[in-house]
Amino acid sequence: MNQTSMVGGPRVLAFGNNLCGNLQHGGPPILKKPTEVKYECDTVEWASWTCTIGRDPLQIWGSDPLILNDIPAKISLAHTAKRVIGFDQPAAFLLKDGRVQHKQGRVSADAYDEVVVTGLGTVYACKSTYNSRRLSITMQDDQLFRFESLEDLMQGTNRFGLVEGFPHCATTKQLVATESRAFILVNGPAPLLYEIKDVRSLPPKSTKSTDPVILQYVTGFEVAGKLALVPGCGNRLGVVTELGEAYILPPTRERELILFDDEDVRLMGLGVDSEIVVTDRNIYVRGSSECTSTSGS
Repeated sequence: MNQTSMVGGPRVLAFGNNLCGNLQHGGPPILKKPTEVKYECDTVEWASWTCTIGRDPLQIWGSDPLILNDIPAKISLAHTAKRVIGFDQPAAFLLKDGRVQHKQGRVSADAYDEVVVTGLGTVYACKSTYNSRRLSITMQDDQLFRFESLEDLMQGTNRFGLVEGFPHCATTKQLVATESRAFILVNGPAPLLYEIKDVRSLPPKSTKSTDPVILQYVTGFEVAGKLALVPGCGNRLGVVTELGEAYILPPTRERELILFDDEDVRLMGLGVDSEIVVTDRNIYVRGSSECTSTSGS
C-alpha cells in the first residue's frame, strides 16, 4: 500500500493480495494494478495480509476481531496511538504517553518509547530515562528489554533483564520485527542498524555468549543517509536509503542490492517470494505475483 500527495489531500494507492479485504473493502481477491482506495482516515498507519489500520481517525478494515459484520470500524483508545503493535494482526497499541493498550482494553503500567512483537510472539521494547549526574549534567540511559510475550510486558514480568550492548545515543530509535527476527535502527548523522538475535534461534555452538539475546551490528549503512526499514515476509528485512538504493536482508544469505539503472527507489514491499519496488518513475514486481509493473511519473 502506498500513499501519495496531491492538491486537495493525500491519495492511498493499493495493490497486491486483497484476500481478506485488507486493501480494499469489498474488492477483488487480488488488486493487479495500483488502485485508489478511499476511507475516512488520512494516512495508513499499519498493514498486514489480514487487515489495515488508518489514522485520523484510527480505523481498521479487513479481517480482525475488532471488525464487526465485515464493516470497517473505528478504534477507540485511552490516548492517541503512537504505533500499532502486532505481526499478522494488531495485538496492542503504543500510546502517545508510552503505555501499551491491549486490544482488549487493558493498559500497561510501564511506559516505553518503542515496542514490537515478532511472529513468534517475542516482544522487544526500548525506552530512555534521564538521570542527573555530577556537575548537574543530565545523562540519557537507553534500555532495551526482551519479553517472552505481550502478556509479560502488560504485567511487567521480565525474566531476562536488560539486553546488553544497547547503544547509548541521544537520538531517536526505531524497532521493527519479522517472523522471528528483530532490528533496531539508531537514527543520527551516521545511522546505526543492529539485529537483535535470540540465541535460542541460532545453530548450536555458533556463539559463545551466555546472554539470551545478542546485538549484531549490520555494517554498510553508515554513509547511506536516512534509512527506512521495511519488515517483510519470509523473515526478510528491506532497507531503503536516502540515496535511493534498496537492499534485502534475508535471514541466511548476504544482503542483496536492488538497482534499476538511474531510477531512485522510494518504497518497497517484500512478500514470501516476491518484491514490489516503487521508484521515482515506475513500479516493479519481481517473483511470484499476479501484479503487473506500471510506469508513471
